[in-house]
Amino acid sequence: MKLLISLNLVFALFLLHVLFTSSYFPAAHEVPTTSLLEIPNAGGALSDLKNTGSPQFDVYAKKNGLQISVQGDYTPSELESCENTVFEAFSYVPRKHLSQLKRLTFSFDPEIRRGLGGGNQITIRCVNVTDDELKAVFLHEIGHIVDTGLFQGHLYAGKSPFYDGKNPLYRDDKSLSFYTLSWSAVAAKKDENILHFVSEYGATDPFEDFAETYVYYILHGPEFRYLTAFDPILAQKYDSMQKFVFQKEYYADSFSLPSLSERTYDITKLPYSFQ
Repeated sequence: MKLLISLNLVFALFLLHVLFTSSYFPAAHEVPTTSLLEIPNAGGALSDLKNTGSPQFDVYAKKNGLQISVQGDYTPSELESCENTVFEAFSYVPRKHLSQLKRLTFSFDPEIRRGLGGGNQITIRCVNVTDDELKAVFLHEIGHIVDTGLFQGHLYAGKSPFYDGKNPLYRDDKSLSFYTLSWSAVAAKKDENILHFVSEYGATDPFEDFAETYVYYILHGPEFRYLTAFDPILAQKYDSMQKFVFQKEYYADSFSLPSLSERTYDITKLPYSFQ
């Protein structure tokens, strides 16, 4: 009888262990809203122990509870350079937006796409990318975590027509007022006019529409404001960013006249001069 009780106790403790680990440590693929342009492959090991890099970045991470991982092969100077570049981009966005970022992975795997963001995590590729492009890609991914992590609805509000994968977005989700300017659901545009989007990539789904508009608002504010005079949908998207996302406006150092008849594919490839 004592042996039977002991076996039952061991089995109960095992079930509690399984329940705890499966509930509180979700698999990496469960991060919401993967970007079609930016899905990394599964190769490469993550090193959670980072003993080299940028001292100022390490201080920021420790102070703000930001967990840092590094993927692939790198030298200390390469990691420090990548961290310093991303740290410079931190100054471009509101502190509240950065507070949603809880885990940041620097990847030195040249085979993966440039970035992945959703929920509270970002993976950024540090190789085969210029510093300006790296910062722009990081801002695009911050747009994703603001959209899918910081702006969240509540179950009691009821489901909307929009889903992030299998997860429903609720009717009080702050992003919905932006989505519905061009979309009736995740895979259904209200119209096919590419000029209602800041980029062709932004026209692929509501999440990319938000992230591309987010980075365009920061890095190309004067150009964005110029386009709003010719397109009422873009004017509403600009107002949505200004009023509900940033509560401020951004002014670049220079202005290049954007095309009124076509859109670039990817905002992060555009040259910019930021102040």
